[in-house]
Amino acid sequence: MTKISPTLRAILGIIALLVIVISASWLTRLTVFGNSGIDLTEHKIHTLTDGTRKILEELDSATPVTVRFYATRESPLLSREQKLFIGKVDALLKKYESLAGGSLNVEYLDPQPDTEEEDSARLDGIQGQRVTLDNQEENLYLGIAVTCLDQKAQVASLSPSKETMLEYELSKSIAEVSRIDKPLVGLISGLPLKSNPAAMRGQRPQEPWIIYQALAKSFEIKDLGSSPEKIDSKITSLLVLHPQNISKETEYAIDQYLLQGGTVIACLDPHCYAANSGFGGTSSSDLPNLLKAWKVSYDSSKVLFDHKYRTALQGGITSPVFLSLNRDSIVNEKEIVTEGLNDLVMVMTGSFRGGSKDLEVERLISSSKQSGLMDSIEAADIRGSARRVLNQPTDGGVHTLAMRLKGNFKTAFPDGNPKNGEKKTEDKEDEKDISSEEADPEMAKKEISAENDGEKEIHLKESSGKGSVILIADADFIANPFSYRMSNIMGMQMVEPVNGNSSLFLNIVDQTLGSKHLIGARGRVSTRRPFTVVEEMESEFERNVGEKIAEIELKQSQTISKIRQLESQRTESGSFSLSKDSAKEIEKLNAEQVSYAKEIRTMQKGLKSQKSSLAGKMIQVTIIPIISLVVLTGVVVWSIRKRRSAAKV
Repeated sequence: MTKISPTLRAILGIIALLVIVISASWLTRLTVFGNSGIDLTEHKIHTLTDGTRKILEELDSATPVTVRFYATRESPLLSREQKLFIGKVDALLKKYESLAGGSLNVEYLDPQPDTEEEDSARLDGIQGQRVTLDNQEENLYLGIAVTCLDQKAQVASLSPSKETMLEYELSKSIAEVSRIDKPLVGLISGLPLKSNPAAMRGQRPQEPWIIYQALAKSFEIKDLGSSPEKIDSKITSLLVLHPQNISKETEYAIDQYLLQGGTVIACLDPHCYAANSGFGGTSSSDLPNLLKAWKVSYDSSKVLFDHKYRTALQGGITSPVFLSLNRDSIVNEKEIVTEGLNDLVMVMTGSFRGGSKDLEVERLISSSKQSGLMDSIEAADIRGSARRVLNQPTDGGVHTLAMRLKGNFKTAFPDGNPKNGEKKTEDKEDEKDISSEEADPEMAKKEISAENDGEKEIHLKESSGKGSVILIADADFIANPFSYRMSNIMGMQMVEPVNGNSSLFLNIVDQTLGSKHLIGARGRVSTRRPFTVVEEMESEFERNVGEKIAEIELKQSQTISKIRQLESQRTESGSFSLSKDSAKEIEKLNAEQVSYAKEIRTMQKGLKSQKSSLAGKMIQVTIIPIISLVVLTGVVVWSIRKRRSAAKV
């Protein structure tokens, strides 16, 4: 056997090491395997969703999508967080490119001052951020532009603080530029979605709602006003948002659109803040005739309260009519429009119950059993309603906040268009038409109701195929204050979803338009993980101590009133001091307040004790097993090494 010299062995070792390094680098940089890892998070937030994968699979290699990632990489002004984020974006784009095959090209550009890369960034609408540090000043670029033919889109959430939105925004941009025609969406609304008028003379009107801007980017929106009498059948999906004071004629138009196979998304509200800016009065909306035909119960004068999902507001108010919903409120976790959502906020929402037995009824979001209904006018007094509702009994049932109806709908207007008045006696020619309907089952679902401008108007009595209606008992949840956080950074307006409200609404719209893939990429918008057990403990505490707090507030008001009365008597009599009886009365009332305050503090200490006990249990459940596993592993390794050492001896 030929011996290998030490020198040759060293050379071969170096060559083998270089091959390993190059192979590892190739796997890491050029393939998807290098960016793979074990994702142990609950909702797999570090793994590409199925929705993103399907969007990439459906791209056409004949018209590839180009993604240009602009990042100023070598600047000393970059923060450590930004550097790490750039690396994460690089890894994500490599996954996209690998999954899309030749249908997606990624360009990594480093815009330096006075370079072609900087000019390209400006042409793509990527603005640099002027950063100054230690007398150094530089434009830092961080943005993504997506193009396909003459279509162009930008990723809006390219920031370390918005990492959870990155996949959705990138997938959305790719889907937008690769789509030829935008779906047509109809809009009936009593809300100022397109813009708000100026609050004061001389001020500029407010920008369109963010949710409206998001819809306009993806779809073609046809504004039908607040009271249309006819709806074009070419509209793919119809949005009915807070239709306050809706007329029968508009309801009839919605009815006939639905029976033609249309899809309706309706947001109703018993008390809409966005419609009245929250200042006095109530603004409610309803679809009375349609809901009655669909056998759905809804009272536009009643607001839902829920002790489990109550929300802490400013001023020390905890309101059960402002609902902070978590995963427990999602009825079906496998439902695509609610998949991945764990944080919703709804304000003075209504309640749906029932649904026609002839239709498929599916609840999407529901209240807890600690809920009930109260008058919307009483609920408008936030501080007062928060106190009164503590003594108001719950009804023990579960209320539906969002639901879907599917199936063959029947008209809510059997007598035809209400604009034409009551149905008149038909003449002989109409009788012939009716007799022909008996021979044709499809014609039995239609009837000629009137003649307008020389054209006969077709009145549908039932749909020929399955229709779909999605009902949501709140319209405020898509308003800017309740769904987005807006900030101004270096002259640029930044928008960030603060919960899953916008995702829920856009998911629903996407699903009705047949774009289900994008929904899967949107589910990871919110990373909030509420402590539901602690919240339930606090809710129970609020219920128990609420009556005591109300008593104390009443005692305090009575005490203040009596003190003022005694002080006024002293002033009228010209005396410089209170009488002994008055002083004793005040002392007695103060003693009662102190007694109640001590009792509340005792109950608060009990709540803190429960929280501490829960925290201790969590430590025992999580940390102690890990420590035990580490110790056990060490003991096993030590024993194995000891045996090997003994065997050698």
